[in-house]
Amino acid sequence: MNEVVYDVIVIGGGISGLTSAYRLLQHDPSLKILVLEAKDRVGGRTLTTKLKCKDGEDFWDLGGQWVGRPQVHVIELIKELGLEVYDQFSKGAKFARLSDGNVRKYSSSLPKLSPFSLLDIYFFINKVRCVSDNDGGDNDGGDDIVMIIWCDDDSDDDSDDDSDDGDDDDDSDDDSDDDSDDSDDDDGWYDDDDDSDDDDSDDDSDDDDDDDDSDDDD
Repeated sequence: MNEVVYDVIVIGGGISGLTSAYRLLQHDPSLKILVLEAKDRVGGRTLTTKLKCKDGEDFWDLGGQWVGRPQVHVIELIKELGLEVYDQFSKGAKFARLSDGNVRKYSSSLPKLSPFSLLDIYFFINKVRCVSDNDGGDNDGGDDIVMIIWCDDDSDDDSDDDSDDGDDDDDSDDDSDDDSDDSDDDDGWYDDDDDSDDDDSDDDSDDDDDDDDSDDDD
């Protein structure tokens, strides 16, 4: 089997992957680029299919389908590729297909939900908020390095950790030395108690002498 060398390999044939390959070729047409996609089609979460309708056939989007004004880059790409967009109509009958397969008609901006469904949504939003609030530590600059450099740095960190373990052993030896020193101090503490006992005995003897003197005076 002949070996093929590519300049760039893009993982994923969704909108982001296809756009990346497209922009790279615009920047340098001589690049040899390979796009890898696990599915039998490209497009990722965007999928348009034909459905039979009253007047024949119509196109229906089964994935990403709306483009809003804040999405300036997507809008520019649509214009650049000459794609056609359609207005979204919000008036008229609205239908929602439920998880059990039933179809419900509604007229508000969003279909009505049961209290249990609202609770599920509330807990889900809470869960997502907790995850998003966790920054995951210091990841600054992580997007500026390639994978092989990150792996090398990570392996260096592991070796440093091993050396730190050796330092910890030294620290434990130091701690044992400190403990032995403390035990010596404890012996000194008990010696002080013995001295205090001696002082008390001396005081008692002095008291006895005083008593003897008082007897002599009498």
